[in-house]
Amino acid sequence: MIKPLIILFNTVSVFLFSFFFGDGPVTVTGNFPKNVKPNTEFISEITINKGSVSGFSKFQLEVPQGIIVKELESKSGNFSFAGNIAKIIWMATPSDAEFTVKFVLIADASVSGTKTIASKFSYISNNNKEMAEMIPAEIIIGDAPADVVATSTQTTTSSTQLVSSTPTVTPANTTSSSQDNPVEPNSNVVCDRTITKGSNPNEYNVDVKIKKPGIKGFAKFQEVLPAGYTAKGGKTNGSSFSVSDGKAKFVWVSLPADDELMISYV
Repeated sequence: MIKPLIILFNTVSVFLFSFFFGDGPVTVTGNFPKNVKPNTEFISEITINKGSVSGFSKFQLEVPQGIIVKELESKSGNFSFAGNIAKIIWMATPSDAEFTVKFVLIADASVSGTKTIASKFSYISNNNKEMAEMIPAEIIIGDAPADVVATSTQTTTSSTQLVSSTPTVTPANTTSSSQDNPVEPNSNVVCDRTITKGSNPNEYNVDVKIKKPGIKGFAKFQEVLPAGYTAKGGKTNGSSFSVSDGKAKFVWVSLPADDELMISYV
């Protein structure tokens, strides 16, 4: 009788911990040989503990010049390798809370010395791009002590918002244009906003032209709504529109190829 009570108590404790504290952080850990010989291939394993993350996600492995990466196990993701970066993209993240992807790495005969390998896992949570990074792993290519030690790396997590704009929308009775929207630092993004009076009282049409030469991948555009106002999406240009925390948000998993986008909301 005592054992079932103890098991029940432990189960309830775990449930309460999960209820109050939620899922743990997303982590990425790697397993690499410490030393390899030039002109040989070796296997690397990356374990991703993603908890309840679902939907679109991307894993990226960055290797030094002279190392080629081939797919071994991608968990039904789309694998690619170009420019020393291997990527796996999932339109739907694997359902397991923890899963492992595997690669074959081939070191060119000309490569030698200590090299660094980095990786990161990117995903979307609450319309924000989140990222978990593996602390870079070092491997020695060429002569080194004979012992081969597998390394397991720790992780750090960060959150970023790409192509983020948060101007305050001030309703007006006539058409107005603005190019003073703050944009992501070190980018060439320009946002041109036009506000016109809508067909109903206290209703305004907001049209935004976004110039984003050469920018690709995940992006988000957001605007702060005036107090007491809400919004509904108009032109989305392939994005997902939502309103939360007093902000109108447009989120692209992958930006359209056009250098100029038009979006709108009311």
